[in-house]
Amino acid sequence: MIPLGTNAATKSDSMAISIGTHYQTRSKPPLAAMLLLGVVVWALSGCTTSRTTDPPKTATELYLLSIAIDNAVKPLSGEKLRGRLVFLDRTLAPDKDQDYMVGAVRSKLLHGGARVAATRESAEIIVEMRTPGVGIDRTELLVGIPGIPLGAVASAAGVPGTTLTTPELALVKNLTQWGTAGVAYVAYWRETGELVTSSGPHIGRSYREDWTFFGYSRTLSNIPPTRAPDVDEEMRLEEGFEAQPTGDATPREPASPVDAAVPVDAAPLVHPPEPTP
Repeated sequence: MIPLGTNAATKSDSMAISIGTHYQTRSKPPLAAMLLLGVVVWALSGCTTSRTTDPPKTATELYLLSIAIDNAVKPLSGEKLRGRLVFLDRTLAPDKDQDYMVGAVRSKLLHGGARVAATRESAEIIVEMRTPGVGIDRTELLVGIPGIPLGAVASAAGVPGTTLTTPELALVKNLTQWGTAGVAYVAYWRETGELVTSSGPHIGRSYREDWTFFGYSRTLSNIPPTRAPDVDEEMRLEEGFEAQPTGDATPREPASPVDAAVPVDAAPLVHPPEPTP
């Protein structure tokens, strides 16, 4: 009886071991399937990877400044410089951000009939431009619950932590931005320093308003791309004509060297008296 029981137990244990071993062997996935799955995952991740970059300044900021400058330059008058050889002095507007303003003033003088000299020594008249300032102001209004900072989350060494903030719940929200620019110039004879003419200062403005009412958003602005399209401007572009922002739209032929001394269309300016020895 004992050997029989022993044999039965031994047989039962061997069957269990055999069955368990057989089950574990079938549960292992094939090596080829694992490699194929890894290749598919790598390929899909490679196809969806993209790189995006942001410029230092947004288009909204650039257009707020440039449109404000354009509106400030429009009232400038350069009729008394018609036909004269002038040099644009930007000593009082040296900033890199004011390059657009310098170009706008130069364009205004050219459309007014003046001729721009390449050097100060070759000019009859020096046009000294100045600006009281160019910048952007903003105001914000929120009716609702603003985002609340909860703290910073630690990250890996050498990488700054991420600040957690609750979502903003805005019933009514407004963000208004104003661009403001000022410009003026004074023109004087290069040889004597006597006044010829002056214009300004003139102030130009631009704006953008972003409103949110219970989830509905609306933007009001006089800058692209939120500005409403001008019908006349669209018709001119379709017909192949470019709008002339200032001055006379009819281009003028440059004066010949013979006529440069006494331009035909020059404004009736009174030359300064000869200096006495």
